[in-house]
Amino acid sequence: MTTPISAQVEEPACVARQNYPVTHGCPFPQGRLFDAQQVRIVNGERVEIPVQSRILASWPDGSVKWLLLDTQMDLRPREVVPLSIEYGDKIKRKGFETPLQIKPADNGFRIETGALTMQLNATGPVLIGGLNGWTLPPEPQMTMKDANDVTYTGQVEALEIEESNALRAVIRADGRFISDDGQAGLNWIIRFYIYAHQPFVKLYHTFVHKMDEPVIFQMREMVLRVPMPSSDRAHIMTGSPKWGIAHGDDWEMVTEPVTMWETGVNQYTLLGTPEGRIDRRTVSHGWIYKGGPEHGVMLKLRHPAQNYPKVYTADRDGVAMHLYPNADAWTPPQETGRKYSELNLTPDGEYAGALSIPQGMAKTHELFLYAGPAAKDLTEAAEWTAAWEFPLLLEIDSAAYADSGALGMFPRHYPEYWRMEEVLRANVGNGMSGTRLTGLMNVGDTGTTTIEDGKEKTLTTDNLSYDHTRAVLRQYLRRGDQSLFWQSESMAMHLMDVDTVHHSTLTPERIGGPRQQWSQFHHYTDTDRVELAVPRTSHVWIGGLLDYYYITGYRRALEAVQLTGGFCAGTRQRVGWDNMPADFNVKWEDPRLDMTVEGYPDWYSPRRAGWALTGMTDLYEATSDAHVADEIRAMVDVLKNWQDSEGRWRSRFGAFMYGTQVFMVAAILNGLMRTYELLGDETARELCIRGCRFLATGTVTPDGLMYYKESPMNNSAPISANVLTFRPMVFAYEQTSDPALLRVIWRQFLWMMDGGGPKGYEVKDVLWALPTFKANGLLERWGENIDD
Repeated sequence: MTTPISAQVEEPACVARQNYPVTHGCPFPQGRLFDAQQVRIVNGERVEIPVQSRILASWPDGSVKWLLLDTQMDLRPREVVPLSIEYGDKIKRKGFETPLQIKPADNGFRIETGALTMQLNATGPVLIGGLNGWTLPPEPQMTMKDANDVTYTGQVEALEIEESNALRAVIRADGRFISDDGQAGLNWIIRFYIYAHQPFVKLYHTFVHKMDEPVIFQMREMVLRVPMPSSDRAHIMTGSPKWGIAHGDDWEMVTEPVTMWETGVNQYTLLGTPEGRIDRRTVSHGWIYKGGPEHGVMLKLRHPAQNYPKVYTADRDGVAMHLYPNADAWTPPQETGRKYSELNLTPDGEYAGALSIPQGMAKTHELFLYAGPAAKDLTEAAEWTAAWEFPLLLEIDSAAYADSGALGMFPRHYPEYWRMEEVLRANVGNGMSGTRLTGLMNVGDTGTTTIEDGKEKTLTTDNLSYDHTRAVLRQYLRRGDQSLFWQSESMAMHLMDVDTVHHSTLTPERIGGPRQQWSQFHHYTDTDRVELAVPRTSHVWIGGLLDYYYITGYRRALEAVQLTGGFCAGTRQRVGWDNMPADFNVKWEDPRLDMTVEGYPDWYSPRRAGWALTGMTDLYEATSDAHVADEIRAMVDVLKNWQDSEGRWRSRFGAFMYGTQVFMVAAILNGLMRTYELLGDETARELCIRGCRFLATGTVTPDGLMYYKESPMNNSAPISANVLTFRPMVFAYEQTSDPALLRVIWRQFLWMMDGGGPKGYEVKDVLWALPTFKANGLLERWGENIDD
């Protein structure tokens, strides 16, 4: 039997693509596919196109759950190509020839793509040992300076092939920045994505603070250089548009270095051009090119307007990108009159000096390196970079995601309920406490800012609270809106790097924990920016990172899931919940309950336990680790002891007041439901159903809406955060058919939609319930009507 899945690839940047790579995850129902080779892709003319595959996740019966598909395609500008992903035991995928080769070489690997030759070294200060046979200078290619102007050289310490197939390979290089006197600085990781037939490679460049001291490292500068054979004159072009839709500038043959500074939103400056200094109030395209008569090299940064500050340089020896530029070398432009579109431009005050990097923080930049035939002109160079800025996506029919079961209770897109869909679309990108932020440290997050001394400073950040990443990514899967994928990509990158603690000397048990939501500038307890915020399981969500891994195959996302899931798995023993008094839930005056644990003035915390359990279930889904399963069951035992006979989990929220806080109990219910789904644990199922039934009947206003807290001060009105209960409530309803469970979440949904719709992060919780609402005919109120 052969089963088709409808899909398409849409060219988004209005540039032609040839043999252009496409990499995307595809889900399959349980029990349907057992061999990753029994999958092919055909186009609208039924022509099979090259494909390679790798299993990302399996169902309990061993069948494929998620498969990463690699292919390459030719597309005209803005062309939409329909595809069919076909699978079954009758499929025999065609073979094809490939020029992609990776061979061991002295001190590393030699790479051939058919359009590019590259040598990567496994040790030393020179990572890229050769390009297309060019003799390259032996100077270090990565350097860094600290606040004391000590220079560190990026030393390669390890090189390995992470992935390799006939169309794509990933080579990972690891190392550290080392000073001349042997002092270690930041760690770094570069993943090279190498594609058959292509003259470019994609680089994920990550730096990580893993030093034992100082706790906060002050980085003044970080530079990545790509050398070329030296020349006195070179053809230099820059991605520097005079206005937003222009390509950039062609400086033709020049003898002096050309530099482009991008210091903030809609602000960049060119230096060393034949026209002298040029200041412009618009965004750059984030690239620089140096070429000769036959060959050229280009560096391109994705999302340059959001990842400032940056400096791009081309000189006689090659091209360079200052991933963090030395602010001492910068002279701001003179203030001139502003157009209407420039009135609100404010300099960003976060990058005026050395960058403070807390211990455990990381940051990844996505770069493209081209080395091949010289660009014919500015238009061709700009076309290359536009393609890199907007890679091709494999848009799979949302019904395939829904029917596979791989995403749980997932609704296809409902165009028949377009009014409801438009509300969800419009709201999903909205932040919790502020707007989208920009800048190297901020991009991907939302939060609030202020103006100090005429410059913008970041205050409270959401740190992707309540799994906002998953909300945006799943709406992309439903709608196929590419802008939603790019947004979710930035969010996932920010969460796994900037917000997650990758190293801690004083508190190694906190490794993997994300800094808590509502920290100041992501990492600090207050605006003094001295004390680092403590990671807490009360604010840990990794489901979106797991989704992102399934869609992209990006290994760093899986590593972050494992790191943060491990932090969750250590919670019970770390906090000591097995040692709580047996009668604590009837003797709240016990002074031991006031102990400060992990920064909380409260030993007992349903929310911390619940989200830790949910994080562990996400980790178990990704790894099937037996130790994690044991820890999940142990946490279920803790929660069993905490639940009272009515199904209630209490919290203390006043000097003498204790009772249920619905959205906090939602954490427990989500974890219990996932435990039953993954492990078949009957105790978890019973606790979840009992808890859901209590909320549906015992925590509602006279209007049948779930309120905030079980107290006379807080039980008169609903709050939107109670939407966090939707996933376990739907589960409990499907298990019991209890109408009270369906009624309470339906009323919550109506109340939210009548009030303008859910917040951005809440959209994912609404999605859990939509299939059940539809099955019960409840969504028809948003359907087409002849009287509309």
